[in-house]
Amino acid sequence: MKHILYIDDNAFDRSAFERLMRKFPDYSYELAGSLEQMNTKLAQGGYDICLRDFYIPGEVEVDVSAVHTSELYFISGSQHALNKLNDLGVSHHHTLLKPLSFETLSAIFICLLPGLKKHF
Repeated sequence: MKHILYIDDNAFDRSAFERLMRKFPDYSYELAGSLEQMNTKLAQGGYDICLRDFYIPGEVEVDVSAVHTSELYFISGSQHALNKLNDLGVSHHHTLLKPLSFETLSAIFICLLPGLKKHF
């Protein structure tokens, strides 16, 4: 079973993610709603994919370095915020505009299938 970490300070967005995940019974997930929870869960590790909001209150600077070595995706309701990430060298494959959809998650999760070459 693949394990997902979803990080978002917005309770509504976390709830929407939980509803979407009901359509993916072969995946488990955990939620983080604050900078402290995010740092604790990331330190524990064990996630196949991490989806995180671009802006987490209390975070001084967004660390984009992990994008190049792991399955880290930034999400935002603002295309402008995602464009800033692209300017920092984050591939558009690792930025997702909210609201997330079944199709969006399916495209990400298919990259976890054994033997499938990742496109990024």
